[in-house]
Amino acid sequence: MFFRLWRRHMLKKLLLQLCKKLPNPTNLTDEDLFEIPSIIRQALDYESSIAERAEGATKGLPEDLRLLCEALIHMEVVADLLGDIASDSMLSLFYNHSGDELDLLLLNLAQFEDPLAPHLERAYALAKKPFAIVPSCNWVSLNMERDPFSVLSPEIDQKIEEIGKRMEELRDTSWPRATARYREWHRRFSPGKTH
Repeated sequence: MFFRLWRRHMLKKLLLQLCKKLPNPTNLTDEDLFEIPSIIRQALDYESSIAERAEGATKGLPEDLRLLCEALIHMEVVADLLGDIASDSMLSLFYNHSGDELDLLLLNLAQFEDPLAPHLERAYALAKKPFAIVPSCNWVSLNMERDPFSVLSPEIDQKIEEIGKRMEELRDTSWPRATARYREWHRRFSPGKTH
């Protein structure tokens, strides 16, 4: 009980801190708002994500902070996912992230009914068994000497890359939905009105 209250207190403190740093979206494009996930990471000293910090701690938050937290999680998850796909490849998600991280990513995308969710779920189903994805550790840490590109059959690799391309095509659908949550929070609870 105490730990949950402490987590909620720390999350509330973080969200109030972020309120002071986040840009006003009124005159900004969705592209301009792509800087928000880096503001979040900086506030967290690059140690975790807001999704990890919020896990199990949002219950009991005032509505304004809960909505802000949801908006920031959605933006962070979409930006990180699309950034990983664009910079490394779709396949990198499955060897660079633990099962717990992938499950949280899927949970958050599904929670927000993001159009990327079913595509990630399909790719995860294809990669889970060959990469022997485990909850607490990523594949690279467990297989330092192996080449991750040698794990999958060419057919599965091709299917995962096709899913990744489809997800990149959905960027113009997914990112505006994520930023819309932030814009809605700002419209209803501008930083001056937040607890």
